Amino acid sequence: MTLNKTFSKGDWIVHHRYGIGRIRRTEEKILAGKEAEYFRVETEESVFWVPVEETKNCRIRPLSSPSQLREALNSFKNPACKMASNYKQRRQRIEEVIANSSLLMRCKLLRDLSAMQETKPLSMGEKKVLDLFQNLLLQEWSLCVDLPIKEVRCQFQQLLGKG
Repeated sequence: MTLNKTFSKGDWIVHHRYGIGRIRRTEEKILAGKEAEYFRVETEESVFWVPVEETKNCRIRPLSSPSQLREALNSFKNPACKMASNYKQRRQRIEEVIANSSLLMRCKLLRDLSAMQETKPLSMGEKKVLDLFQNLLLQEWSLCVDLPIKEVRCQFQQLLGKG
């Protein structure tokens, strides 16, 4: 089995729905009635498979580089953008950011949801996304700069002005 040129065994990736995982190997599998070569990706809590042929779409991306991480973290220094007052419009923005998987877009949404919750309660879904994006950011940050998650969490709290 040959690995895709974009990703290799041992690479850390970010999946738009499942989060951060590491490619462990490729496997021939039949999923959803389709036999193909898949990357077996392991996260802290689960395993998922990504078709090798589909790795060029936006479902997965490589772990951010240190410069991409800095750019994303700098978005927290900018004023928050006001979230739409209409729940359906906010939900649409959240779904677009989830589908895009960009660290910068996730950080901007994280910033904006955090600011919104200062003035009004978030819905259960919005709170869940806020917590998920924060955990994903901390995990990616930790892996990107090779720091323990506890230290990254402290730096994040300082960035938010809560440390």
